[in-house]
Amino acid sequence: MAERILYVPQRQGERLVEEVTITFPWQGWQTPAEKRANVRVLHEKAQALGISRVLDISTKSLHPLGQRLSPFNLSCEVQTPQGNIRTSYESLWNGSKVLEKGGPFPDLFHLPPWESLKDPRHWRRVNGPLIGARLEGKTYEPLSGYDFLYISAAFPILTPQDWMQLSTYGGFTEVTLNPEHSPTCQAGSVALMVALKQRGVLERALESYEVFKATVTQLDTARYAPPEPAPGAQLALF
Repeated sequence: MAERILYVPQRQGERLVEEVTITFPWQGWQTPAEKRANVRVLHEKAQALGISRVLDISTKSLHPLGQRLSPFNLSCEVQTPQGNIRTSYESLWNGSKVLEKGGPFPDLFHLPPWESLKDPRHWRRVNGPLIGARLEGKTYEPLSGYDFLYISAAFPILTPQDWMQLSTYGGFTEVTLNPEHSPTCQAGSVALMVALKQRGVLERALESYEVFKATVTQLDTARYAPPEPAPGAQLALF
C-alpha cells in the first residue's frame, strides 16, 4: 500500500487548499504501464471520495497538461554569472535549495532536470533538512518560496484554454512524491494557484514574493504557519 495526498482547491472558506491523504494499492514502478496504473488507481480512490476529476501533475500524468506542469518540463529563466539561461523548474529549485549543512548549488541550473535531481548535495540525508532557498540575491522560506517560484514559472505558460481545463478538475495529485519525503509538492502549488485564480487575486499576488506570502496568509492563516512541535518535544530556549 502507498499514500499520496489529494490537493483540493477551495473557492471559499478559511483554507485555500484542503489536503486529503489517500491510501491505495501500489502497482509497481518498473515499467510505464505500472506507473500509469498507479495514477489510475490513485484517482479511482479519489473519485470514491467524491472528487470526480483529478489531474496528476508529473511526467507520469495521463494528460498532456499535467505533464507540461511537471517541474521537469516547466521551463523558466534564471540569472547566472554567465548571463540569463533557460532551465527546468526542477533544476532551478534544486540549485536554489539551502539546507542545514549546505546550499545553494547554482551549478545545478545548468543540468538537465534528472541530473539535478540525482545530485546528492541537495538531499536531506546528506546535508540535513531544507531551511529555505536563495535565488538571485533573494531568500525564500521552504513552502511559500516553492509555491511562489513554481507558480511564477507556471502562470505565464497557461493559455485561456488551459485555465478552462484546470477549472474542471476538483483535485490534483503527484504520484511520484511520497509525502514523507518532502514538504513541497507541485500538485499542492497547482491547487493553490487554481484557488487564488478562482478568488480573483492570483495576478496581484504574483507582484512579488512578499505580496504573495501576505495574500496567501490573509486568506489562509494555516498554510505557512510553523508546524506544531511533536508531542513530548522540548522547545529550545536559545
